[in-house]
This record gives sequence, structure tokens and C-alpha cells, in this order.
Amino acid sequence: MSIKKMTGIGSHSYSTYILLLCIVIIVPFVISLSLLHYTQLSDELTENSIQLQKNTESSMIELTYVINKGLEIYDRSLDGKLKSAFEIYLAEYSSSGGELSDSDLIDIKYRLGERYNLYIFNESNVITKTTFKPDLGLDLGKIKFFSDYLDNIRNSDSYHGDRVVTSILDNSVTKKYGYMPSPDHTEILEISYDIEENDARSYLKYGDTAGKIQELNPNLIGVRFFDVFSDAIGTSGYKFPGEEETVSRIISSKSDYTYVDSKNLTTVNYRYIDLYNQEYASDISIVAAFEYDDSILKGNLTSLLISQIATLLLMLTLIIISIYLASVIMTRPVRAIVRDVDIIASGELKHQISANNGGREFIQLEKSIRNMVETLNEMIFRLKNSEEIIKEQNENLENLVEKRTSELKEANEEANFYLDLMTHDINNANMAALGYAEMLSEETEGFEAECSGKVKNAVKQSIRIINNVSMIRKIRDYNKALKPVSLSKTIDEALDHISGISPEYEKTDIKVLADELLTEVFVNLIENSKKYSEEKECRIKITAEPKGEKVLICIEDNGPGMPDKLKARCFERTVRGEGAEKLKSGRGLGLYIVRTLIEERYGGVIYAADRVSGSEKEGLKICFSLKKA
Repeated sequence: MSIKKMTGIGSHSYSTYILLLCIVIIVPFVISLSLLHYTQLSDELTENSIQLQKNTESSMIELTYVINKGLEIYDRSLDGKLKSAFEIYLAEYSSSGGELSDSDLIDIKYRLGERYNLYIFNESNVITKTTFKPDLGLDLGKIKFFSDYLDNIRNSDSYHGDRVVTSILDNSVTKKYGYMPSPDHTEILEISYDIEENDARSYLKYGDTAGKIQELNPNLIGVRFFDVFSDAIGTSGYKFPGEEETVSRIISSKSDYTYVDSKNLTTVNYRYIDLYNQEYASDISIVAAFEYDDSILKGNLTSLLISQIATLLLMLTLIIISIYLASVIMTRPVRAIVRDVDIIASGELKHQISANNGGREFIQLEKSIRNMVETLNEMIFRLKNSEEIIKEQNENLENLVEKRTSELKEANEEANFYLDLMTHDINNANMAALGYAEMLSEETEGFEAECSGKVKNAVKQSIRIINNVSMIRKIRDYNKALKPVSLSKTIDEALDHISGISPEYEKTDIKVLADELLTEVFVNLIENSKKYSEEKECRIKITAEPKGEKVLICIEDNGPGMPDKLKARCFERTVRGEGAEKLKSGRGLGLYIVRTLIEERYGGVIYAADRVSGSEKEGLKICFSLKKA
């Protein structure tokens, strides 16, 4: 069938120009205008929110300085109490010759009152004696600025009052501290005075001020405070993963930090507030964590975006309606062509397309579609012929594959039959030859006895080779499920098959996932160690060590060892160790069988190493892992 060619190309339709004009000019203009308006409003909302955060934090920091001044005045008012207490403390210290006992300190505490506690620092700034047991042994020498302050006190002659702070080791206790050097300036005496919860100082709290500040900023979730030891102040606490490390880093660098939690829509501004005064031992600087709710700003931006989109959609809707009314009239011929094409697509390829109500573009389109339909008819005819040919070839291929599979199965069964027959007959012949060789060995002496011994060894090697081949075949065909197997029982069973050797190993109740073939692993490895150690007394050691879900089993000997270059290849088929040619036995199948069982059947790992690390000639160690039952 010939394919008709289209001739003549008409100009674009008038409806196309109208649609392009609306899209290129009106719609982009409206979208750009709405986007510009939204950008301006969103930037304004964002800037206002940021400025409100700055004002909130500045106000809180200023109030923090004011509160700190008030607290400092209160703290200084307690110095009189501590100075009076020191008169008693120093008198008792001097009268004891600087050797106050723990009971002496307790007696002084009772004289001063329950709210007092006494401390003595040694020359290393470690608390060696105290009535407040949680602080006993506290080493303030590790805190440099504190240690330097204590050294200055030790070299002075006057009282030094500290601020009211929480105990380093027990932040639930708030105390006022005072210090004086001992008369010989070797030790520092310290007195603390407990501040009760209902004390007048409790009326000045950072948290109360933060609550009032929070009322002025709707985006502020709360303000939390932390001291220079990264401990929370008041009811504050850590809320985010890794926040404690973050606070510690801020305190070390004395800088600010911002953490944004995009998942929970929150932002935390950490502000370091420096309140350190060199007149005092304690650094009462704090870190204020201002936590903001970003969802409010996001909600405002979303509402703004929705209103802008709604306005844009309304404008675009009016434009689209206008275009649609015009296009309904202008695209009527197109709809007629689409209807005819749908009929053709349903399978009626002989259906005629009519475009009498359209312009020349539609007449040209009608010709193109007719040409396409004719082409499709021709292609469908060719495809049907191709399908028949492919179907016939597939049937022939399936028959051929089935025939070859049957032939392969028969050949495999025949090979297995001959292998079983040969294994059985050769083993019978070997056993007979072994019996005769043993009889000759008993009846002869000298050279004849030596020859009969070599005959026995050759027959035994033949039996081992046949057994190895049978074992490889058995492994390939073995499909029993793994089960819990006792290691000790398996080792004992393996030793029943080996004479002249008693390995060193400790009985264990460990069980592994394996089967009865695990005995062959130990038989091969122990015989391998015995075989290569024939020139001297063979010593073999077996260990089993649990390693999580695995058990690591090692068999080591005192034989000639193995070069490093062979360790990675010794488990390959037909690979034998150095010196194996002197033994005149073996075909390198023993370790191959071991690796096949361990890795392919039991899912473990096996490797060879030196018995003595770094010395390849002082014995070999073979280790493998099994799954714990």
C-alpha cells in the first residue's frame, strides 16, 4: 500500500494568534504583578518578625543586668553574717594548730547554725574537709579562673565574699560563700550559708522577667537560662538533642548561636550574657535561650500567599473564561476531528474524517490523518505476519530446550551411577589391599617391611582421596536444614576417627548451627596439623570463643607453619603447603572441603594465620566462625 504525501502548508489559524497573545502578554503580566506584591509584603512581615526578636532579646539582656545588680546588692548584705562566723572559725582553727578534725568542723557548724557549712582547701585547691559531704574531694584546681582566684586569697590577709550560687555538685542547693586564708597561708577556709526558697532573694528571678517579656512577643515560646557549668537555672531544662553540648560550646567561646529546627518550626537564639566580675570567685554569666515559634510567621506568610493566589486565580479565571468563549466557536472543527480520530483509535480504521466546517488547516489535517491511518493498516498487517513467525520459532526453541534438559539429566544420572559404582568397587579393592599390606608388614622385616609400609600409606591415601571426592559430592547434594550442634560432642566424634593425637581443648556447652558434616571439618583440620608435624611431636590446641551472634573456633599446631603467600590460597582446590611433596600424600582437597562447608553451607568465614604473630615458621592457626545456636 502506497502512502500519500501531504502537499501545501497553510498559515497559522487566527485562534492561535489570540491564544498566544493572551499567554505571552496578559497572563505573565498578572503573575509578575502578584509575585512582586507578595514578595514585598512577605519581606516586610519577615523583617518585622526579626526586629521584634532583636528588641525582645535586647530588653531581656538589659533587665538581666538590672536583676544581677539587685542580686549583687543582696549578696553583699550577707557578708556580715559570714565575717562574724569566720571569727569563730578562725579562733577554733588557730587553737587546734591548724589540725581541725571532722568532728571539730561539725561542732563549729552547730555553734553557727544549720544553714552554715565549713570547708578547708589544701594547696592544690582541693576540698579536703567539709561538713557538706557532696563537696568532699571537689577539685577546683581544674577550673582555672576559680583556681587563680583561690591562689590570690591564699596570699592575702582579708575576707573575700563570693556571690550566691548553686553548689557545683548539687545544683538543687543555693549558697552564699566566703573565703579567708589560714594564718600560715597554706590552706583556705571557706564558709557557706544556705539560701532558703522563701528567702527575699527569690523575688528576683530571671524566669519571672522572661515571663513578662514573653507577653510582649507572641512568637516567643519561652526563655530558658543556663549557668557557666551548663546547668539549667530554675525550671529550665534541655529540650533538643545535643543542646547541652551546644550550651557548653557557647560558654567556652563566649559567643552567640542560632539553632533552627525546621521539623518543629522553631528557632532558638542562644545569647551569652557576660556577668563575670573579677571581684568574685564565681562566674555568674548565663546563656539565655530564646525559643521562637516560626509557625506563626509561616502561617502569616501562608495566609498572605493564599490571598495572593486567590486574587491571581480570580483574574486568570476571568481571562480564561473570555478565551474559552472565543475558543468554543473557533475550535469546533477541531473537536469534530478529535471525535473521528477516537472512532479510528477504537479499531474502525475505515472511518472517514470530516473537516468541512473548518479552514484549510483542518482540511490539511484531515489529509495527514488519512495518510497515517493507511500507514497503520500496512504496519498492522506486517506485524501480524511477524507474530506468526516469532510464535513458531518460540515453539521450536521450547522443544529444543526441553530435549537438551532431558538429555543433560540422563547424562548426570548416568555419571552419578558410574561414580557410585567406582567409589564402591575401588574402596573394596583398597580395603583388601590394605589388609594384605598389613599382613605383609607383620610377616616381613627390613626392606620388605618398609615397602609394605609404603603400600599401606598409598592405599590409605587412595581411600582418603575417594572419601574426599565423595564428601565434595555429598556437600553439593546435601539439603538438610541446619540445627543446633554441640561443639564438644562434635570434636569428640572427630577424635574417634583419628589415632595417635590428643588435642588440648576445654569442654564447652556452646552450640552452633550446623549438621553432622561439621565432624569432617575437625577431622580434616586435625589430620592436616598432624600430617605436617610428623617430623616432631605434634601438639594441637582447639579453642572456642563467643563473638556476639557468632562463635570463633581456632585450631593451632606447632608444625612448620605456612608462608604468608600461601595463607590466602590454602583453601583453594589442589593447593598444598610447602613440604607437602615430602609426604607423598594428599591432593589439596581437605582444606577445600573445610572451606566449602564453613562458607557455603554454614555461612561462616575461615582464614589461616600464624600461631605466633609475626612468625610464620612456628606453627599454623586456622580460625573459622559459625552462627551461635
